[in-house]
Amino acid sequence: MTHIPYRGTGPALNDLLAGTVDFTITTPPPLLPHIRTGRIRALMVTGRSRLPALPTVPTAIESGVPLVASSWFAVYGPGALPDDLAQRLTAAVRQVVEAPDFRKRAEELGAKAVAMNAAELATLGANERNMWNRIVRAANIKAD
Repeated sequence: MTHIPYRGTGPALNDLLAGTVDFTITTPPPLLPHIRTGRIRALMVTGRSRLPALPTVPTAIESGVPLVASSWFAVYGPGALPDDLAQRLTAAVRQVVEAPDFRKRAEELGAKAVAMNAAELATLGANERNMWNRIVRAANIKAD
């Protein structure tokens, strides 16, 4: 297997559709239309559970691949952001993310909407760094 460092999902998707590459690993939303038309076949999802948008696609674990990994997005502000403003921003984002129509649309796009406060996000970030550090060390991965 050869890693191809694409500059985003768009070029990787184009090459997958053209048959230039055999597979890609990316987030589901940009691929869903092509999966639904049959131009691309979803082999597995790497999250802990199946995606509502792809209910028949097994997880990596279900497929015998010992992998659990997912992408996530967060809202950040400057380090000097006043606490009261950070709390108001967090509450506003939580209100949107927890709205049933937002969650439904996220699921339709192959995502899962989760609201976290700053401490929960810090824990998630630390856990992700620890997991990937262990993987990099165990596989002896070196940057070129």
